[in-house]
Amino acid sequence: MVYSCKRKINRGNWEEKDMEAALAAVRESGETILNASKSYNVTYGTLHRHLKKGTAVKTLGRYQPVFTKVQGLKLKEYTLKNGLGYDWYKVFKERHTNITLKTPEPTSVARARGFNKPKVNKFYDRYSDILEEHKINATTLLKVDETGIATTSNIPPKILSSTGKKTGCCSASGQFLPSYFIFARKKMVERLLDGIPLESEATCMDNGWINGPAFLLWLQYFVHQVRRSPEKKVLPLMDNHIFHKYYPTLEFARVNNVVFLSFLPHTTNKLQRLDRAVYGPFKTFFEQEINTFQKAHLGKIVNQLDITRLVTPAFLKSASAKDAVHGFSSKGVWPFNRNIFGEERFASATVTNHPPPLDKPVPNQDRVASPPDTPKQFLEDQEACSSKTSLFQLRPLNPYETRN
Repeated sequence: MVYSCKRKINRGNWEEKDMEAALAAVRESGETILNASKSYNVTYGTLHRHLKKGTAVKTLGRYQPVFTKVQGLKLKEYTLKNGLGYDWYKVFKERHTNITLKTPEPTSVARARGFNKPKVNKFYDRYSDILEEHKINATTLLKVDETGIATTSNIPPKILSSTGKKTGCCSASGQFLPSYFIFARKKMVERLLDGIPLESEATCMDNGWINGPAFLLWLQYFVHQVRRSPEKKVLPLMDNHIFHKYYPTLEFARVNNVVFLSFLPHTTNKLQRLDRAVYGPFKTFFEQEINTFQKAHLGKIVNQLDITRLVTPAFLKSASAKDAVHGFSSKGVWPFNRNIFGEERFASATVTNHPPPLDKPVPNQDRVASPPDTPKQFLEDQEACSSKTSLFQLRPLNPYETRN
């Protein structure tokens, strides 16, 4: 830092009183600048420059001090006497309301570069087409995301035990669907459901992470919770994870009038805000429930059998319709606003703003493509389609379309 830098040269090593005496000798006594500089230990160039300026004040090059000497002395006296504490900071913020204290968030380079304008416009183009094609409204537009739940308190950590997943879903109108739990265990036991939120369900996976079969189980549960029809399809928005392309899930969604749209990679931190609007408050309240449980049951370890009864009060406190609606509107998802992000939000990814490739003409567009013969062929076609459109609808890829 500048304040800890050690001086390596002797330039500017003169006192202001010597400069004042040298200036007086030149102006009043008629002494030459060269002789005066030698007599008072001031370099010739410096004396000549200060003679033109008419001042003997020493400056720090092109950097000027913010406070004058008098102000600096007053600030020093006040600091030694009273200190610069919270009261001073509070009054200072009241005088300057446009100043705020923020903590920088750690962000990977891929995520910083991934959120660029062409990719965001591509998502909004596809999203706008789906809204118009299927006549999606606030009740049929939902966001889906998963979050991990640990049976330990983060502040302070007292015990070690297993973890699991909780899948949540809310609509743009502020309605919450019951939660779906995934426990890290082999077999399901009824005691795991003690105190579970109403209408919620659960399943078990070896590692507690969601995968293709688990996602299919959730989707089967999802279609029983929402109202949908061929004239009124539902649109869940989710991240671009591989298990969202699970073939049986896509087939089940097509039959049950569910249309999937995924966010492009490295854009969920800006477009998918369930972590902040819903899961952030939920984890805060869940940690409070764990702390209360540990104080009431000293020496008892929180295990999987206690998860649901601790999640229920935390979920009821965090399931705020106001926060859910704000999570949709703040990202321009609903009401639809593709210009919600200013140019400054894309500044970190300016170098990656490559224009999207032009669509190549497809020969024989009147010909109807036949459906794929095998699920494996469909998956290969679906991956090629999803990487270009991020729309995981069950539809065959045109065999005459040129792949990248």
